[in-house]
Amino acid sequence: MLFDGSENLKSIESIRKRTNFKLTIHLAEYNRQGLKRLLFFLTVKSGEFDWDPQLQGLVLGAFFYGYVITQIPGGLIAEKYGAKWLYGAGMLLTTIFTLLTPIAARWSVWALVVARVIEGIGEGVTYPAINTLIGQWAPKLERSRFNAFIYTGSNIGTVFTLTISGILCDSNFLGGWPSVFYVFGASGCFWLILWTFLVFDTPDSHPRISRDELLYIRQSQDKPRIRPPTPWKSILTSMPFWALLVTHVGESWGFYTLIIQMPMYLSKILHYDINQNGALSALPSLMLSIVSILSSILADKLRAEGKWRITAIRKILNSIDLYIFILVNFNQVPAGWRGGDFIWNNKLFSNFTGFLVPAFVGWIIEDGQTVRNWGIVFVTAAVILLVTGVIYDIFCSAESQPWGLREIEHPLEKKPLDKEDEPSHYNHNMDSSKI
Repeated sequence: MLFDGSENLKSIESIRKRTNFKLTIHLAEYNRQGLKRLLFFLTVKSGEFDWDPQLQGLVLGAFFYGYVITQIPGGLIAEKYGAKWLYGAGMLLTTIFTLLTPIAARWSVWALVVARVIEGIGEGVTYPAINTLIGQWAPKLERSRFNAFIYTGSNIGTVFTLTISGILCDSNFLGGWPSVFYVFGASGCFWLILWTFLVFDTPDSHPRISRDELLYIRQSQDKPRIRPPTPWKSILTSMPFWALLVTHVGESWGFYTLIIQMPMYLSKILHYDINQNGALSALPSLMLSIVSILSSILADKLRAEGKWRITAIRKILNSIDLYIFILVNFNQVPAGWRGGDFIWNNKLFSNFTGFLVPAFVGWIIEDGQTVRNWGIVFVTAAVILLVTGVIYDIFCSAESQPWGLREIEHPLEKKPLDKEDEPSHYNHNMDSSKI
């Protein structure tokens, strides 16, 4: 946090609301990713379901058919009506159908596919909603850490889900594998209670935020703007836009190959039992959590020093991402006032790999679970990552694009706080006239 040397108990209290906000959304991502990963153990736990590789690919990819449908509508709804209840509604839908998954699976595989599509529809609104909330709450020079802390919840959720799911599947608790869905579905219900009472759409709408904290957040953000019509021609002829789109697709292909298909590979080729499978499948997400936090601290530090251009910072981190396959979450092209829409419209296309990867793997291993066939799967992912990494390094830019800067100041700016409400830890290097 950026405060002067006179921090005291009052300043600590002033950051508590923002910390609670970050922690709650961190738990949201923890729970969301946990629910998302549960189905993988149905494909590696042998016995009850006799699904061929292509049918397994359909079941694993069904979630993403729904997921891509609500990405763009989710962003529009979040900006117009607020993100809190949109995110909560999406998670409620996912939680309900997570609890119903064992029933659907035993009814028929097609009922399970439908349930997974509906879960995807619910979760499709969550990323754009989170992006909107971060835009309202994150101070400019803390955004890397803000994002890293929140999205690390996704990785930690994956670590715990895969590890605990392996243990539950191998037990007799609530019938074995169904307990996975009941336990994490119940955790979703508990999280919804926390979300309802701890998260608010904007700092101004928070009933318990201190004036110190409110002033600090306001000062660190840009003035309200009115957007002109979206310049689609300029966007679609922008090389950084297409470079980022291709990079997202490549990165997602590698990511989903690792996350979705690794449990099956560990089971069918390396013959690990369900407990070992869960623990080993969780390791990439554990490393991802650690690297994300360290990278965010480094990115904010380099940016604050002003010695490195933001393009250089993000290209270095993204090269680490793609070339050694560690997702650092900083590969983006600033699009000015359209940042939220741009990133999630761009990311929409990468999520198609969520169902393309399982279909591709099912097609490759259709004639047998062999080392050679799985080698084709992993070499394909490696080549895609290498090619898209080179494209990113050559053509991408982290500078604000001209088509994202055509905006005018909003005539109704936020009401300034009274002079006497200026906080004791106010950063006097900031221009108070911007409030």
